[in-house]
Amino acid sequence: MRLRMQGAMRAAQERNLGFEAIAMSRINDIDCVEYSRLSRINAGSMVILDDWFRMVFPLLAERRARVALIEKQNIPYGYAQYTKGWHMMELRCRENVFAGLDLLHASGCRKIALLSCYVLSSRRHPALLAYREWGEAHGMPEMVFELPGWNEDKLPPPRAAIMEFYRRHEFDGILLGYGYFNTSGTIQACLGLPDSIPVFGFDFFRSTVPLLKHFPCSCAPHERMGYDAVALLADHPGSGRSISYYDYELQP
Repeated sequence: MRLRMQGAMRAAQERNLGFEAIAMSRINDIDCVEYSRLSRINAGSMVILDDWFRMVFPLLAERRARVALIEKQNIPYGYAQYTKGWHMMELRCRENVFAGLDLLHASGCRKIALLSCYVLSSRRHPALLAYREWGEAHGMPEMVFELPGWNEDKLPPPRAAIMEFYRRHEFDGILLGYGYFNTSGTIQACLGLPDSIPVFGFDFFRSTVPLLKHFPCSCAPHERMGYDAVALLADHPGSGRSISYYDYELQP
């Protein structure tokens, strides 16, 4: 989010536009949106958001705000109707998961587990759907562990529970979603697992794990997407819906 804001603020500054970041939920809970914070949004507003904020889609559509939506191929059923006139900025999450699984498979992994935040609690999580699709095509059993979501203290992952999961499934590779780990050393040690198990981080944020030893991962081009979102809204005020696609950047 910080990188996206940096890109958006740079584009806004270049165009002499005002910029405001609105925290819609003080506890970072999609079910606890404070709609009063959106009271100034109207038909002249330019809004950038991602699909996590789907609960406000109806309000933005009703007020006819101009919107750039950053999404991961996962707009929930019932919400797509509100986005028909918006600029869509799609992150290729499915292809990103496939690339990570292919890399692990090429290194010899045949039982790859998926560990990620929100992967089971979110309906139709795009990474889970892609993982299942790839697994079915390669005859691989499903092994999914949901990591804790956001926590302000950046607590370490539940190593004991992950080790129990490992003993139960004996996986030989990990596709790891981003986490907020305030720790150092190897990613395997962070998870409480042997260093011999290859790990690929998908949709990762390097800034959340600055002390971890380097490991292969992919990162979304957040700063570029924030910049492009402002450009789409500000430079083409009369344009209708558009769709642009963004690939994740591999950091081997």
